[in-house]
Amino acid sequence: MDNIAMSLNGRLLINDGDLETQGDDRGVILMSPDGCRWVQQVDNNGIGSWVKISSSPEVDMSERRSRKAAKIAQIAQDITDWNAAGQLQDKVNKLAEHVGLKVRA
Repeated sequence: MDNIAMSLNGRLLINDGDLETQGDDRGVILMSPDGCRWVQQVDNNGIGSWVKISSSPEVDMSERRSRKAAKIAQIAQDITDWNAAGQLQDKVNKLAEHVGLKVRA
């Protein structure tokens, strides 16, 4: 298959083992051993730079869990504060009204 040129969707050219991307906003994407994805682009001086475009699924999941845990902790603190200030029942009533539920007294 030497010296065979192939174009995929007009954006990627494969020619004799070389890969060429078409478009200045495109680059080569590789995955690091930890599962993160990196894109390399080259400037007009031929200097390449790597930019992380996504974390590994495990890192993403861990970050999501941390954010959820922080939100739950904040909600729990808000409920505690509202209860201490005598505002909890009012907040529950407003929420129920918002979603169309009736609260029994």
